[in-house]
Amino acid sequence: MKGVVSSGSLDTSKAGQFAFQQGGNAIDALIASQLAAGICEPLLTGLGGSGLAMVKYKGQVYNVDLFTVMPGMQQQMSTEGISSTKTNIQNIDLNFGTTTQRFIIGEGTIAVPSIPQGLAMLHERFGTIPLDILAKPALSLAKDGFTVSGSCAYLIKLLTPIIQQSSTMKKWFMPGGIHLQEGDKCHTPELYDDIQHFIHSKSEFYKQGIYSESIKTLHNSIFSKSDIENYKVKIKESNSTKYKFGSLHTPPFPSIGGGILRNGLHKSDENNSSTIIRNLSESYIESMDSLAGVVQNSLGNTTHISTMDDTGNCAAMTTSLGESAGIVLPNTGVVLNNFLGEADVAHPELMKHPGRRLLTMCTPTILETENATWVLGSGGSNRIPGILMQIIRRLNQGCSLKEAIVSPRFHTN
Repeated sequence: MKGVVSSGSLDTSKAGQFAFQQGGNAIDALIASQLAAGICEPLLTGLGGSGLAMVKYKGQVYNVDLFTVMPGMQQQMSTEGISSTKTNIQNIDLNFGTTTQRFIIGEGTIAVPSIPQGLAMLHERFGTIPLDILAKPALSLAKDGFTVSGSCAYLIKLLTPIIQQSSTMKKWFMPGGIHLQEGDKCHTPELYDDIQHFIHSKSEFYKQGIYSESIKTLHNSIFSKSDIENYKVKIKESNSTKYKFGSLHTPPFPSIGGGILRNGLHKSDENNSSTIIRNLSESYIESMDSLAGVVQNSLGNTTHISTMDDTGNCAAMTTSLGESAGIVLPNTGVVLNNFLGEADVAHPELMKHPGRRLLTMCTPTILETENATWVLGSGGSNRIPGILMQIIRRLNQGCSLKEAIVSPRFHTN
């Protein structure tokens, strides 16, 4: 089968193309790409993260909710939230050159990881190629190493204070105490065993073997095996939003970004800059009124994959680790998320209810017009809906996809 893949890494896209060469469909390519992304984009995504997906399969569009939930099923959260004495958190300042921003990491920030469960469900419902075949590119990258890209080198340097919290991450990204640079080879052999374990355990990834036992060693976290046992991936048919230019499929709750994007596009069909800025600003405000202004500037360590095959199937998936908790699950290579330290994700009201979906700006999007289908998405935290709104408007104006993406954009708080 023929198809196209767009991602944040050349190695990630090559993994998707491998799936197509094996006769796989767009969802097979998505799964192969995501497994590879966990190897060659290890500071952005991986088996310890979460995300959202939109899938068009045999003409029907589905919303696939594989996002994280609030942990704590085994114990009651105190009114102090993640600053409880039962948890362990740490403030880390990251230097962006022109400014410094504080982030929260540590065992107390780990929310329920759900990418293995999500990939397993995607494969079960829509996949056609065995997982051991789809995982071959990822296994090769884990065994032989991957070439550090410019963006990966930038993140290694930026996230140094977080990387230094983990002996495993230091070994990967700062061997001998020296930062890996663009063009260097990065070796993450522990991830090889993780991928092998996923092939055999699928949705039971965290319920079996050393992965189940290692969760018990996180003594300062409220995340436990009970949270894994109660987690469910949710798949349902998508309800499209109609516009003059076509039908838009975006994720509902827990995606905040989907609501902001829909509101912004509904505001007006005008295309002048001042109107777009006003409409986007109003959409942020309206979407967040009930959430007490939780949207704040954040780093947005998020990545996205889009795939499409020659039969019309397509998929968009946005995933994240936050900035990571600075913790690799003991005896594995699984980098754990720090979603409970993310203001955009862990709203105080939701943190009172173990098992509840947390919030996300992830906005994987499928746009169907009279003449084309566009599979869209982006990293960027609270910048995501604004990015997509401006790209969609430019596509509606007749711009090519490349023009719509590379043209200058603005962001409004």
